[in-house]
Parts: sequence; structure tokens; C-alpha cells
Amino acid sequence: MRDWKKTRDKLESNGYGGRYGQVLVALEIARELLIARVSPLPVEPVPLTAASGRVLGQTIMAPEYVPPFDRSVLDGYAIRSGDVAQATPENPVTLAVTAEIPAGYIAPHPVTPGTAIKVFTGTPLPVDADTVVRYEETTAGPATVTIFRSLKPGEGVAPKGEEIQAGETVLPAGVVLGSPHIGLLASLGLPTIPVHRRPRIGIFCTGDELWEGNGPLPPGKIHPTNLHTLAALVRETGGEPVLFGTTRDRRPEVANRYQQAVTEDVDLVLSTGGVSAGDYDVVKDAMADAGAENLFWKVALRPGAPVAAGYLAGRLLIGFSGNPAGVIIIFWLLVAPVIAALAGKPWTLRHSIAQLAHPVHKAKGMRGFQWAIATETGGKLTVTLAKEQKCGVMRSYLLANCLVELPAGPQSWPLGRPVIVYWLPGRELAKTLTAGNC
Repeated sequence: MRDWKKTRDKLESNGYGGRYGQVLVALEIARELLIARVSPLPVEPVPLTAASGRVLGQTIMAPEYVPPFDRSVLDGYAIRSGDVAQATPENPVTLAVTAEIPAGYIAPHPVTPGTAIKVFTGTPLPVDADTVVRYEETTAGPATVTIFRSLKPGEGVAPKGEEIQAGETVLPAGVVLGSPHIGLLASLGLPTIPVHRRPRIGIFCTGDELWEGNGPLPPGKIHPTNLHTLAALVRETGGEPVLFGTTRDRRPEVANRYQQAVTEDVDLVLSTGGVSAGDYDVVKDAMADAGAENLFWKVALRPGAPVAAGYLAGRLLIGFSGNPAGVIIIFWLLVAPVIAALAGKPWTLRHSIAQLAHPVHKAKGMRGFQWAIATETGGKLTVTLAKEQKCGVMRSYLLANCLVELPAGPQSWPLGRPVIVYWLPGRELAKTLTAGNC
């Protein structure tokens, strides 16, 4: 865990703006203050088959050579290269074949002068053989093989340790394991892999209007969209969501839900709703009632500016606004880096430079991020901002593959202006979507 007070002071002294504890804290300050309060979770062994997507918790050193012995890389005959040093198409050399050894077995005797042993891809190289001639380059008899060219020592052979030497560093700690890593670890015969424990993220939503029941919605009620959206986002980031349902906008009930959540073996608690300044926005005070230390309230960003953050029983509490767009954008910009830090891996939104496909005008307002679609045509990357940027519009998120940042204050950007696009994780270039779809 970092010294969060030093982190706070350093960020403020570098001009990121937004004093600690006051409204409109800069995104960078909020993010660093949260990350400074967490440390990578403990390392646990998991079966190799369950390690994909996990973060390696320890540097892996090779316990053995890969391959563990000299082996044939083709179907053919293991020979002594000296026996065929003078072989030519006009003057071939014929050798006696003394055995046939498939992969997985050891030759019963060495290759002696004037002899060969038939081998296959993966067969350990017989003792005293130093090369393998391809089957298609020979003529086989009942117990002989004729070779029509000379071969150099090592042809057709993968030497012991060609890929990995025993004791070599194979993978450093912090790698997010994918299929190439799993295959490499499998080649070392490791039955279990040390990985950081997956972050367990508690989630609940506040709001008298939320309805978790079955059947038709009662009058004035809506489904708890954010509960399930956040659960999906947590999974996409490598965490395990733990759902605590919904609660009414009542200060004691919300405080009780926070206290309950931190006793349920979770590493971070997220909530949505009730963080603005209305009569029913009770989350900030409820955090205090639960005994949490206040970290900040409100981030200088739209959508999603109302964000309350606290610290209770060694766990961060983060309360979002209730609007879906704000929840998703704040999650990627502020919360995903915290979950990544818990998992022991770095986090950043990949970005590129694209040209605006249309003019953009913003008369006023604070810094913001907007849904957009970036497309590539003829090697040129262009970006179109979504037509609907309203807080409750989910379709814009569904079709978007990136975010475009709009600085604070008035902006008037012409067609073709270069802008930075921040790719939404897991989204590809939308080659088939058009601006009209967004």
C-alpha cells in the first residue's frame, strides 16, 4: 500500500487541482488516492487449467530443460553424419536399419557406424546419432535405408534446452496469463501456478424506485440496471462480483449495507445512486455513519461527477451516481485501475490518434468523456461522437468502441481535427458500423 497522504500532496503540488476533501477533485487525484490505499492481493496456487486470465504472483524459473532431451523434429532416420559425408545422388550411401523407435520411447542401443534407426517427430535422439535425415529424402529397403546427400551434424534435431534452459527466468511476476503463457508453463510440467487472488467486489444499488422482483414492474419502479452492469464490468476487469442487491434511500439502511458488505470477505465495495446533493442523496453521510473515513466527494468530470469515496475496515467504498453512463465511464476511468492494482497488474486505457469525422462544439462545462465510434478506412482512423450522450442512454455504450475526451470550458473543433480516442477494453474497430447507428 502506498503512502496515500504523500500521494495526495504530490499530486496537488504538481497542479492537478482540486483540494482533498472538497468538491470537484481532479480525476488524476481521485484515481491516485484510491490506488494508494490498496495493495496486490495475496498469492494463491491454482491448477494450470484455471490460471488463464489470472495475474502471475511470482517469477517463474524453469525447473527443467525444454525440450528435456535432444529429439527429432521430423520423421526419418537417425544417423551419424560422418557415415554420409560423401553421399551424392550419383554415389548414395546405404545403411542398415537396426530399430524403429516412435515418439515417447528410447532407442535400445546406440547408432553404430554404418547403421541407422528409424525415428519420428519427437523421438529422443538415439545415443551416438547426431543428425536425422528426412524420410522423403531416402529410399527404404526391407532393413536398409539409402541416403543421397551429405548432412551436417544437428540437421533435423532439436537440441536439449533449445527453447528453455533449466534455471532460466521464464515469466516475470505481474504477467496476465493468456494462452501462450499457459502453453509455456505446461511445457515445464507445472501442475499449479502462483497467481494473485481475484479481487472480490461487493456491489449494491440505492433507490426507492428499484425493483428486484419478478413479473410486471409496479408503478414508478425500474429494474436495477446498474447492479448487473457493474457486475459485468467487474468480470471484464478480472474481478469476482458479489451482489448485495438494492436498498432504499434511507441513511441508516445504506450505512448498514456498507457495514454488512465489509464483513463479507470482499476487497472493495461499489454502490450506485444517492451521491449528489438532493434530499435523498444519503450515501456520503451513510459512509460516515458506518464509520468510514472520507476520502473525497465529487470528481471534476462529466458524466459521473458525483462520486463519494471512503475507507472502512481496510476496504475502499466507492459510491457512483445512479445514471448508467456515469457509472460506466467512471468505472473505466477510476475504478478499473483500482481493481487492477488489487489484482497485481498495471492498468491503462489504450489510446490512439484519430481525426474527427464531423465538427464538435461545446459551449461550456467541465471536462468530459463522450461515447464514440472510431473506424478505419484506407489506413485512416476517424472518429464519430455518438448522437445520444444522455446519462441514461445505454445504446450509445453498446455501439461505441471508444471514448473521446473534451477538455473543460468551451470547445469548437473543426472536421478533421486530431483527437485522442481511448479504446473501451475488448472493443474492436467498428468497421461495419456507421455514424447513423450511434
